[in-house]
Parts: sequence; C-alpha cells; structure tokens
Amino acid sequence: MYLAVLSLTPVFAALLIAQLMFAGCSPGGGFLEHRAIRFIARISYAIYLYHPIALSYTGLIPVRHAQRILTIPLILAMATASYYLIERPFMRMRDRK
Repeated sequence: MYLAVLSLTPVFAALLIAQLMFAGCSPGGGFLEHRAIRFIARISYAIYLYHPIALSYTGLIPVRHAQRILTIPLILAMATASYYLIERPFMRMRDRK
C-alpha cells in the first residue's frame, strides 16, 4: 500500500502544477512566475546534486521529525551556496567569451 501511494505522488504533483499553471493565479503571470518558484528553479540542479549528501548526514539523527526539519534547510543552504559560489561565476565566464 505504501509503495502505491509513493508511486502516485509524482502524478498528483504534476496535476497540481498543471492546474496552477492554467488557472493563472495572478494577473501578471501564473504559478511559475512566482519569485520563490523561480529561485527554486534556478537552484534545482544543485538541489539534485546535494540532496544525497544532506540526507546521509541527517540520516544519522535517530528522530524522524528532526531529520525532516533539518534536511530541507540544509539542502537549500547547500544548493544556494553552490549556485552563487560555483554556477554563477562559471556562467559569467561563459558569457564573456
């Protein structure tokens, strides 16, 4: 049963995003134009890269709720630092040439 719920989660997330896109949440743009969503989109590759590291460190904490509370800010901090310290300088170098 748990596996079935986990496999349906991406489907429901995709339906939610599609609904928010086509509903046009604000007059100037939709859900994807929101500042927070654009920031997450910018750091998404770094989130993809660093989430296993953060999960392995917070996996040492025995209490599951504490693990969840600490994991998301840790992943976001690592991804943000990586974006501003590594990705952006390389993008600027690319644009110069």
